[in-house]
Amino acid sequence: MSTKNRTRRTTTRNIRFPNQMIEQINIALETKTG
Repeated sequence: MSTKNRTRRTTTRNIRFPNQMIEQINIALETKTG
């Protein structure tokens, strides 16, 4: 899990989309795709 590389890109996204929102979206996508 290379989180260090993502931290730089996610920093801008984290401001608009917190980790919680991303997790909920991922869960929703997983449930839809089955």
